[in-house]
This record gives sequence, structure tokens and C-alpha cells, in this order.
Amino acid sequence: MDENKKIPGIVQLGAWLLSLIVFAVGFWHTHLGLKEMRPFGSEYGSIAIAAIIFLLLIITYWFAVNGRKMALIFYLICGLFFFVFNLNYFYPAYMARELVKEEAIALNDTLQKFSNKSQSYFKSETIQELTNLNTLKKQLVDEVKNQTGWGPRATDYLNQFNFITKGNQKPNNSLGSNQDERDDIAERYEDLLEEQIDAFVLRTVANNKIGNPKIILEGIKDLKKAKEQYTEKLKLIIEDDSEIQLDSLINLRQKGSNHPQIQLLQNLVTDIDNSTKKINEGNKEEIYPILKEAETRNLGRIKHTLNSVKKRLSETDTLGIIFVCLFIDLLVPLAIYLLLRKKEGDSDDDSSFASGPDSF
Repeated sequence: MDENKKIPGIVQLGAWLLSLIVFAVGFWHTHLGLKEMRPFGSEYGSIAIAAIIFLLLIITYWFAVNGRKMALIFYLICGLFFFVFNLNYFYPAYMARELVKEEAIALNDTLQKFSNKSQSYFKSETIQELTNLNTLKKQLVDEVKNQTGWGPRATDYLNQFNFITKGNQKPNNSLGSNQDERDDIAERYEDLLEEQIDAFVLRTVANNKIGNPKIILEGIKDLKKAKEQYTEKLKLIIEDDSEIQLDSLINLRQKGSNHPQIQLLQNLVTDIDNSTKKINEGNKEEIYPILKEAETRNLGRIKHTLNSVKKRLSETDTLGIIFVCLFIDLLVPLAIYLLLRKKEGDSDDDSSFASGPDSF
């Protein structure tokens, strides 16, 4: 008696039903994985593409089970398409929050590293002097704003400032009749002292005989501003455990927007690049690499998914998602194929159940 006839009909029926179920699951998630591409310029274009792959897969699978070895090749190609597009849905849908968090950590490390490296243009004593100058400037401004106006303490702060910069800024000696006048005096001196600090830095960098000190200084200051602006915001992203919905992310991008946290990461990358380009230009060499764009800006797109999976291939969560997609799209249908396939020498009658729907 043929081996296929030993398999109860209900079992063979269940095997075909299971195949159809995993094919249907593959079809739907292929549609979701293609949704970002908007085939044919429509949100429904992905359904049409997924349906084409789905129908070809069923047809070739049926012929493969019935002994057509060439059909098995085309079935495997269709299964591979299902695997890739399913992975393009499951991976970003499950990993979106983790990927955004990882990039926030990486960009924070880059920002701190670049900002600290930019200080290498100054000697250690110069960095200390710069710290002292900024402290004296803040003390002077606070003294004038919060007290009765310009007094002996403000003058002392200014004299210490002039001693470091070798400047000759004169005290105001005006008490200020009201808070608005005191604020105005403080703001004018804040601007004047900031100019003196810039001039001091320029002289220091120029003495090191490097490139264009003015452009380099602009880049260093921009990096410092970026560090002050983004460090706390990055910390909030890293600590955030809320879910990022892939569907809402795709809908935002189709409207020309993006998730607020991903947009912040992209803004940070742009600001870092604009700063480091100035330093590179001032030195006439690429000291800092150009980041170009935040990787998660393309979250949910096939290119990003494949590149990210490649980078995180050793991570357990990434391997888990790959195994799930392989199981649904390839392993289950292949296992059933091995059970139902028509073997060489089988007669058509002997393989009636393997021939699929005709036997139901």
C-alpha cells in the first residue's frame, strides 16, 4: 500500500488547510510590508502585488506537491518574497522603539565625543580660562540684574575678566533706576563679554597655526550649542518605553512628516554635520565623518530593515523575528510539501490526496 494512503484523509485535509492559513498570513503581511512603497501610487497597490505573489505561490506549490520539481523552484522564490516583505513588517513593528532608543544612545555618544574632541584645539589651561570667562560673565550679568545695578562686585568681576582676556572693558557705574534699565545694562554687557570671549578664542586657535580659525571657532560653538540643546532631549528618548506604531509612522511619512522623536534625531544629525563641516573646512581635511541622516528616518523601508537586521544579526530579538518569518513563510509549507508530495513512480490514483483540492 502506498505511503500516502496510510495518511488519514482528515490529516491530509488539515495539512492543506494549514498551508492555506500560512499562505494567507504571508499574503497579508506582505501587503503590510509593501505598504510603505505605495505601488502604483496607491495605498492599495501593495494588496495587488501581494495578491500576485500569493496566487503564483499557491499555483506553484500545488504543482510542486504533485511532482513538478521545476515548480518547487518558483515556489521557493515566491516564499522568499514573502519572507523578505513579512520581515519588513514584523521587524520594524516589533523593534521600532528599541531601534529609536539605540540610535539615540549612539548619537548622544557621537555628540559628546565630537564636542569633547573639538576642545583639543585648545591647551588645558586655555579650556580652564574659557570656563572662568564664562563663569565671570554669568556672575556679572546676574549681579547687575538681581541687585540694585552696577556695583563694586560687578566691577570686580569685570576686572578679573579683563585680566584674562587682556581687554579693557569699562564698568558702567550706573545703578539703574528700575529693573528694565538694569536688565538692559546686563544684556549689553553680556553681548560685549561674549564678543571678548570669541576674540580670545580666535587668538588662541590662531596661535596654534591651524587652518581658518574663524570657521573652526564657529563649528566649535555650534557643536557646543548642539550639546546643550540635545543632551537632555536624547536622555528622555532613551528613557522612553512607549510603543511606536508602525502604521501611524508610515501614515505620518506619507503626509510629509515623521515621528517627533525620529525628527529630533534627524535634526540633531543635521546640526552635527553642519558644525563638523565647518571644522573640516577650517582644517581643509575631513577630521569628522559626515553622518548624513538618522537611520530610523527610514524605519519600515526595506533598505533600512535589511541593513538593520544585518547589523543586529547576533541579537536574540532579531534572530527571533527572522525565525518566526522563516517558520511561517518557508518551513511550515516545506514540511507539508515533504509529507504530501507525489513521489517518483506513484500513480495518479495513489496520490489522489496529494493532488490537493480534487480529493476534498
